[in-house]
Amino acid sequence: MNFVLRRIVWPLVISILPFIAMARADDAVRLTNGEWPPYFSEEMKNGGLGSQIVREAFELAGKTVEYGYYPWKRAYVLAETGHWDGSVLWGWSEERQKAFYISDPVFEAREVFFYRRDETFDWDKLDDLHDLRIAGNVGYFYGPDFHAAADAEVFKLDLATSAVTSIKKLLAGRVDAYIDDEIVGLHVLHSQFGPDQAAKITVHPKAVWVTPLYLLLSRKKESNAETIKAFNLGLRRLRQSGRYYQLLAQATNPNGS
Repeated sequence: MNFVLRRIVWPLVISILPFIAMARADDAVRLTNGEWPPYFSEEMKNGGLGSQIVREAFELAGKTVEYGYYPWKRAYVLAETGHWDGSVLWGWSEERQKAFYISDPVFEAREVFFYRRDETFDWDKLDDLHDLRIAGNVGYFYGPDFHAAADAEVFKLDLATSAVTSIKKLLAGRVDAYIDDEIVGLHVLHSQFGPDQAAKITVHPKAVWVTPLYLLLSRKKESNAETIKAFNLGLRRLRQSGRYYQLLAQATNPNGS
């Protein structure tokens, strides 16, 4: 009897395996990604905070995710043209609204000032930074108001090629403050500097600029209209479960990235 069953069942199983694989492949959402640790990085556990949030939200909606890592400009184009389903995570613009289905906000990126604990630093308006030396990084955008004030020479903007270099300037007292995304700055501080040095620096609670970041899914693929709804549902479930806030807390914890 067992022999007969094997003769009947195994050929049937073997015959449907390719269709199971195809169903899994069709169900996977293919997203371009890039390097912006700790939000996104091919080398980080779970691909970084943003990658993990997107993956877990999709899982709660019954979908899997495949990431492809590229330079950010190429990642955008590959998603825009429909070669990949979409891309993580971007700010909103009218141009992007035309090319993509845009998700609910996944999280907010907060640009803040880092400063030395042994120095007095406070601000309410950018004019309060008059004559101060502010470190920043080449190629980064800190919001229109900040750059307008820098162009007007309200403060002296001291640009470096890396966050590590800017933080070294702050520790050495060569600048009065350093501007960066809060989670990115904390990640660099606690991963690239020792605990004694890291303890010398703190974050001002007032944000210079806050921008929501979104998942983009290409309008070239009609099914993405439903996929974006599935993602938004999964993201709501992730928040309701408390898991979303746990992941954010881990990202800001010196021991948790």
